[in-house]
Amino acid sequence: PTGQLSSYAPVSAISGNQITIGTISTGIFETFAAGTEVMFHVSAMKTAGDNSQFGKFYLAKVLAVSGSVVTLDTPPPWTVSLTDYSCQLITVPNFNNLTISTTYSAAKKWDNTAKIGGILVIKSKGTFNLSSGKLNMEGKGLLDANNAGNATLRPYISTQCSGQQKDYLPMNQGVGSVLIIANEMIANTSSRICGLSSGAEFGGAGPGADTTVVPGGG
Repeated sequence: PTGQLSSYAPVSAISGNQITIGTISTGIFETFAAGTEVMFHVSAMKTAGDNSQFGKFYLAKVLAVSGSVVTLDTPPPWTVSLTDYSCQLITVPNFNNLTISTTYSAAKKWDNTAKIGGILVIKSKGTFNLSSGKLNMEGKGLLDANNAGNATLRPYISTQCSGQQKDYLPMNQGVGSVLIIANEMIANTSSRICGLSSGAEFGGAGPGADTTVVPGGG
């Protein structure tokens, strides 16, 4: 694939499992339609207050779309205030198998006006092969209108352990964040996710580059 994979839309209202969205940035795989899998993501803070919901996400299926209202099969499992947080819906591209062997900039850069972007989510029912491939998320994270990191958008989080990662994908300043769900993942020492600098395969340069790889892409 080439280009922006997912479609992104800001969340403007939440009423149970009905999510009202704003203007859609359309990707090459999936838009918001019945049967589409989506990620609901708490992406940025609007005020420098409580940050307990920052970075939370969950996956759901779209049951129906009527105008700007998207009905999901499950409501958010927690309460989130749209006064305090910017949230977005992101379509989840589902592949039987996926191979990326070049440098690929697959996600939308965070748009601090539209309040969307900065997250890449990929699901593969079989193998996700990233041998010698690179998922470039540099410059796609939480930057403000001046292209600078902003503590209001992205608070300091003192502890992010593996147990938290099951439903947390905090977005970062500078480098965006990635969620990969696959039954099998293949990578080598040339593979990169998030940043492109040398080092561990699953990580890279930038403040708090965040990657979560989850087994099981059914």
